[in-house]
Amino acid sequence: MTQFSSLATYIVSATTPPPPSGGTAKTAAGTVAKVVSPDHHNVGWTIGFIMFGVTVAAVVALVVPTLLLANKIGRQAPAINASLEDSLDNTAGLAGLETTIDHATEIISGLYRARVRLGG
Repeated sequence: MTQFSSLATYIVSATTPPPPSGGTAKTAAGTVAKVVSPDHHNVGWTIGFIMFGVTVAAVVALVVPTLLLANKIGRQAPAINASLEDSLDNTAGLAGLETTIDHATEIISGLYRARVRLGG
């Protein structure tokens, strides 16, 4: 007789009506097989479905706030971009600051040389 796990149900010949739960039945080959209650094989599936549900809930709990934050940032992006473009226009004059510093340095150097020649 082949042994099965306690969660498996035994297949009984199609011509033999199944016995009550927990009883025995003769198969077509004439061997006696114990019939396991159909409720016992659902335990693994139930645990699996519960684990699946918890996993899905955890993923949703992590992904939804991220998507909401991304949506909020996306809605604010045009205003932020416009502000940055205004800042670019307002600070365009600073591009010539290096030239101004160079000229000021030359002027100060000339003034320092004049002071030294005059004895001061």
